[in-house]
Formats: sequence, C-alpha cells, structure tokens
Amino acid sequence: MKAKSIGVALSFLLAALAAAGSAQARYLCEEPPSSRDARACEAARQGPGELRRFIQRMQGVEHLLFADYVNESTVLAWNTKDAVKRLQRQASKEVTASAMPIDRR
Repeated sequence: MKAKSIGVALSFLLAALAAAGSAQARYLCEEPPSSRDARACEAARQGPGELRRFIQRMQGVEHLLFADYVNESTVLAWNTKDAVKRLQRQASKEVTASAMPIDRR
C-alpha cells in the first residue's frame, strides 16, 4: 500500500513538474529535431526512470530538460503502464494463492 502511495505521489510530482516547466519547455517528441532528441523520446516512452537516466548520462555533453520530452499523454501512458503492472502482479498473487494446497487436518 505504501508503494502504491509513493507511485501515485511520484506521478503527480512528475505531472506537476511537466506542467510547471511547460512555460519554458517545448515538447520535442512529435518531431525530434536531432538524433539525441529521438533517443530521449525513446527513453521517455520506456518510462520516467529511463528518461531520467538518459538525461543524467548526457549531462556532461548536453543540457537536456526532462519537461522537453514529457507531455500529458506521456504521463498518462506511464500511469497506465504502472496500473497494468500492478494489476498483473495482483492477479499473479491471487493465482498463486489459489493454487496452494489447502491443509485439511
């Protein structure tokens, strides 16, 4: 339950950061102007962690902004992906629990 709360809080934080940065940021993933931007967009499609790692790796070479590669659709896709993973884990636990032998002493 605590992990779910942290995930929800992180999603809201990312959405807020994207919205706050939108005044300065420009969404570059519709038509990436460079191969570097295309790689950043691919990282964004994989998730916020991948995008963060990509930006950190590029820090010594380029100054990239997280918000340039995130829009509302991106955040929605991340949240949907997380929800599907949670439901799959829950279903897997339920199947495992139902497959356990019942002790009838």
